[in-house]
Amino acid sequence: MSFNYAARDYDTIKTDLLARADRVMPEWTDRDPSDFGMFMVDLWAMMGDVMHYYADTAATESMLATATQRESVLAIANLFDYKPEGRSAALGEVRVVNDSPLTDPVQYYMVERDTEFVAIYNDEPYVVHATANIGVPNGGGVVNIPVREGEVVEDEVLTDSALGGPAQKYSLRDDTADINSLRVDVYEDGVNAVPYTYVTNINSAIPGTRVFSAHVSGAGTIEVDFGVYATGLVPPVGSTITATYSACSGAAGNLGTNAVTAFATAPSLAGVHVAVDSSSTALSGGQDAESIASMKQSIPSAIASQQRAVTYSDFVNTALTVPGVAKAALEFSQGGVGADDTATMYVHGSISDYLTSTDASYGPAAELRTLVETEIQERALLGVNVITAPTITYTYIDVAVTVYVNTRAVTNTVESDLRTALDSLFDFDNVHFGQLLHLGQLHRIILNVPGVDYCVVNEFALSTDGLDPVEDTIQIPTYSLPKKGTVGGATPTYGLNMVGGISTS
Repeated sequence: MSFNYAARDYDTIKTDLLARADRVMPEWTDRDPSDFGMFMVDLWAMMGDVMHYYADTAATESMLATATQRESVLAIANLFDYKPEGRSAALGEVRVVNDSPLTDPVQYYMVERDTEFVAIYNDEPYVVHATANIGVPNGGGVVNIPVREGEVVEDEVLTDSALGGPAQKYSLRDDTADINSLRVDVYEDGVNAVPYTYVTNINSAIPGTRVFSAHVSGAGTIEVDFGVYATGLVPPVGSTITATYSACSGAAGNLGTNAVTAFATAPSLAGVHVAVDSSSTALSGGQDAESIASMKQSIPSAIASQQRAVTYSDFVNTALTVPGVAKAALEFSQGGVGADDTATMYVHGSISDYLTSTDASYGPAAELRTLVETEIQERALLGVNVITAPTITYTYIDVAVTVYVNTRAVTNTVESDLRTALDSLFDFDNVHFGQLLHLGQLHRIILNVPGVDYCVVNEFALSTDGLDPVEDTIQIPTYSLPKKGTVGGATPTYGLNMVGGISTS
């Protein structure tokens, strides 16, 4: 007897059981639901259905390509030593003024790291905090303070009695923590705090060094990892281990300009305050924990790079593993005699930065650029100098089309569907650095919209190109991303001339 293992539901199992009963018990012919034999057949069919469901689910969730549960994908990521991106905080700057007179005995006011500020954005309250100790000179001194969105969780006790064995792991209580903000202290003697340094991969740490790593566990919590005897230093038995980090809002923390209003706690020195007219830059780079779709795309790339930065794809894939980086590209230039070869990385933050920006350029936060450089530099060949460009540009593309609508189609509906289809050309998932756009691609998008008979492209060119309105190909520079242009006005739009169809007006 053959079995169809792809169709083991209640109905197919019951059918198979009754077919077998016909062969081995031909004398049993009663198929009334009240018959005890039918009761047993129904019972076994139900149990088989349940068991096959769990068996199918286990098989589905064990493979990266078919897994649907976040816990399953995280477990697979950990199996391949892939570090999923946790939630990351938005970064920016707050402008602080010190109006204290020059005769004041205090020559400057120190804004200490983790000092918190309050912010209001879209009528919602947020907290941002300083990421460094910055002195603000008195007498009208003005300083930009680097800040990170989120409330500071200070000296959270991970354990007060470390086990003393290798590969110790401890979980943070708050899974909204930004791993990039994480600082860990180990009280090795029970009294004095000894800072441990964050490394991306604890397995490659130098023996005896005081380091830690962190990753998102299969349960979705953030685990702090320590070394084994061959990699890193094992915290001594009985040690108290504490963590300080930012509990952030992720993508929701990408605040607009001038959102910061004041210090959360009034400064001890009179005259120190947040600037009124230009309080803060826009905070950018905040993003939510890596999605299932992103992990499915990134895990194979991370495995392929093998913790190295040699090829173009190695550099790009490594940059994409940095929380807050959504797009990346590389430009490599060889130096002359005695000069380093330079690898220039171009990176872009979250989709919200792309959608909300109307400027010609975009600047990733300085801290994000530093993280990218650090991550790649430790994997690059000797003699390669890794830098991250302070800005990337947007290349705006104008699209204008005359569309001939089928006589049986509603014109307004076709136009609405057409605008949605054209948006796919500039969807964040579909754009990349150095992209080559084809006129034929535009034609296919338009002609695939139901109700479109044919079209004439009137404009398909750079917004700054006043020569040829229609280009066969548009080459986006290495350091730039394409965006929808501003045909007919300042607001990004398409120039659509709809001809024919059924009018609803």
